[in-house]
Amino acid sequence: MPQTLEALRQAKSMNVPIIVAINKIDKVEPQRLEVIKRQLAQHDLVVEDWGGDVICVPISAKLGKGIDHLLEMILLQAQMMELRADISGMARGYILESSLEKGRGPVATLICQHGTIKVW
Repeated sequence: MPQTLEALRQAKSMNVPIIVAINKIDKVEPQRLEVIKRQLAQHDLVVEDWGGDVICVPISAKLGKGIDHLLEMILLQAQMMELRADISGMARGYILESSLEKGRGPVATLICQHGTIKVW
């Protein structure tokens, strides 16, 4: 897909680690995963299974399969990079979406860049 290739180009240009989540594994046969890994290799992304440094996790968002493994890989990558959050000061970030839910009040999905967000 063109948007996938653009995202890969952007990530490579910024020299950030890439974790690939192959979605919809509940709909395809296992051999298709190797085809996808081969396609990634054509774009200079060699997965760990093949001796590269790109983490590749097959998931099914619909069934929830592989999500825990994906989260583990993200945490492992963050630990290896020694990423630490700055918890001092006011929280700053971006609101992705917001709504008003009955019984809960205002609810938001956000990305926090600085500081700590507390629920209250």
